[in-house]
Amino acid sequence: SEFNRFEVFPNPADDYFEFSLESQTEDLELNMYDVNGRVLMTKVFNSQQVKGVNTQNLTTGIYFVEIKNGMQRSIKKLVIQ
Repeated sequence: SEFNRFEVFPNPADDYFEFSLESQTEDLELNMYDVNGRVLMTKVFNSQQVKGVNTQNLTTGIYFVEIKNGMQRSIKKLVIQ
């Protein structure tokens, strides 16, 4: 099942992006993939942390941001310019 109201912003992004969820009660795992499906980054966020991700080390292009928490999973496309 997917998360309700999972948003990634700003999109397109430059040096960072943030994400938001309607509600979070447990730790979340974030994975970033390139267009070839390679995992470029994995982070874990607890419910109290700011949901910001530094993207300064990534090149311009299209990426996919996946959020997982138990059986819930959502993916959004992110453009880095």
